[in-house]
Amino acid sequence: MATKKPAVDAAATTTSTTLAPGKKAKTPLELKAIFDAMKPLVAPYEKGSLKVRVNFETKYDLWSEMKMVDQKGKPRDEMAFLAMIVQSSYLGFYYMPQCTHPVFLEQLGPNLRKCLKGKSCFHLTRWDATLESEVKAALKLGYALYKEVGWVK
Repeated sequence: MATKKPAVDAAATTTSTTLAPGKKAKTPLELKAIFDAMKPLVAPYEKGSLKVRVNFETKYDLWSEMKMVDQKGKPRDEMAFLAMIVQSSYLGFYYMPQCTHPVFLEQLGPNLRKCLKGKSCFHLTRWDATLESEVKAALKLGYALYKEVGWVK
């Protein structure tokens, strides 16, 4: 009887690839390239109360860990800031300021806004300088909004 080989997660391999600017990612390695391009953009926010909770090759979470009161007046000890997960056909960029601050949507760049699916999830399948710039601006704005309401220090 033949034994089954364990499934290999191609996105979790250490082989690197680059994605041509504006080209749609079609493979897990190309999606991983978008993930790898995003990580240096979020790294500057790993400070103060913002702590990395998950930091794997294809998944990353950043949370604010401090006592606060949320937008509904409920006391909390933590608040999600962002997560990134390589999914089967896109990089899921889950950005909570989009969900907690409705004014945020109006200030998003048009290319990033097109990637929004639902309240706080962006499906990223392409990467170029314009999208990178819009993600940087969104990160800066989201951090400022969290700081303004006392959710980060």
